[in-house]
Amino acid sequence: MVARDASSGKCRWTHKCRFCPFTARQRGNVIAHERRHTGERPYQCRYCPYATAQQGSLNSHERIHTGEKPYKCRWCSYASPRKETVKIHERKHTGEKPYKCASCSYATTQRWNLKLHEKRHVRESLP
Repeated sequence: MVARDASSGKCRWTHKCRFCPFTARQRGNVIAHERRHTGERPYQCRYCPYATAQQGSLNSHERIHTGEKPYKCRWCSYASPRKETVKIHERKHTGEKPYKCASCSYATTQRWNLKLHEKRHVRESLP
């Protein structure tokens, strides 16, 4: 499928999900996305029943079993099998709190903490 970029006017190839409006430049990204709709999980853990739709998720999961922790904190000895976990950990050192409440001054290092916090505002506003 060819789509025209609205800002530049250039044509570019895009691939579209068969189930929803999602598009991507690389067909492999659409295939991985479509597995959300189909429930297909072709990547099976060698150590337990875990299965997933994406190879990268399997690689990360299997590190739990092997004990491999390739991602290291830049400021201390903390290490993790997951890159995102180290990124969140490093915010303790930097003070970065990218998730900010729209209703008050609360800010946090993790999105799920913000979601929990926002639920408190909803409960407070109920009669």
